[in-house]
Amino acid sequence: MAVEITKTGTNAYDKAKLIEKYLNEHYPYTNTPDESKGKSKDFVDRFLFEVKQGYCDYYSTSMAVLTRSIGLPTRWVKGYSSGASPIPDQIREFGVMGQMGAEIDVNGAGTYTVRNADAHSWVEVYFEGYGWISFEPTSGFRLPNVFPENTPPPTEPVVESDAEPLPTPSTETKNLSWLWLTLAGAIAAGLAGAALYFLTRSASWQAWRNQRKDLRTVNFNQKIIVEFERLLRLSRRKGYTRFEHETMREATNRWAKQSKWMKHELETVIELFERAKYSQISSTEDEYQLVSQSIVKLREQMK
Repeated sequence: MAVEITKTGTNAYDKAKLIEKYLNEHYPYTNTPDESKGKSKDFVDRFLFEVKQGYCDYYSTSMAVLTRSIGLPTRWVKGYSSGASPIPDQIREFGVMGQMGAEIDVNGAGTYTVRNADAHSWVEVYFEGYGWISFEPTSGFRLPNVFPENTPPPTEPVVESDAEPLPTPSTETKNLSWLWLTLAGAIAAGLAGAALYFLTRSASWQAWRNQRKDLRTVNFNQKIIVEFERLLRLSRRKGYTRFEHETMREATNRWAKQSKWMKHELETVIELFERAKYSQISSTEDEYQLVSQSIVKLREQMK
């Protein structure tokens, strides 16, 4: 497949771009690929020839294998996309913040919110003299560090001797600017007053509640995670292994099919483990006890 895809490429970079484009255009993106179509034990074979749909790990792993198969040094990269800026694109484009006196970096510098949902994977290919270059094979995604393919040469600015002087700002323009500043100041003062009121009214109470919540989260969420990791170590010794390409849930689902009598306990444990590890919900002592009891039953069933 890799040789066929890259047959029109005249150099290593073009061949990598052809593979990137092929995966991007021929395989639909989904967070819930239909794994029932997959028969092969090889993760890349299942994606390319059987399932033919998936999320970023499917695309990036496949591109890494395809590029390596034609001799290009490639590494698989796991990280995060750039996240979300607190300033909406519309405000940035229309320059409303600029009229209020706030400076916005046109290059996008600033504070961004990066969540677990922004986790992503891609590939980097090594080219002699250039180093590692990023490629994005996942359909519907775009790397933040995209550069134009053709950069125009720099030109010297032309200064005209008979250029007309810039017009002097009119009184109407000055008045409009003062109106913006006055409106912005009034809004800011109102928001600051409301924030100060609520802060003085409930800061201590909220701090106490957050402290109690954090303690509960550390206690029982962490205990559930530790118990689950102990179960994984025991499972490996008993022959229940997790393949490199599998998530925890995929592995436990496979174990449940392999040993149907463990299905109920496995479903209980994996559901509470995922919530304890990946969500902000605090687990209760009863839920921790439920996990512990289910793991005790699983240990007995694995003997």
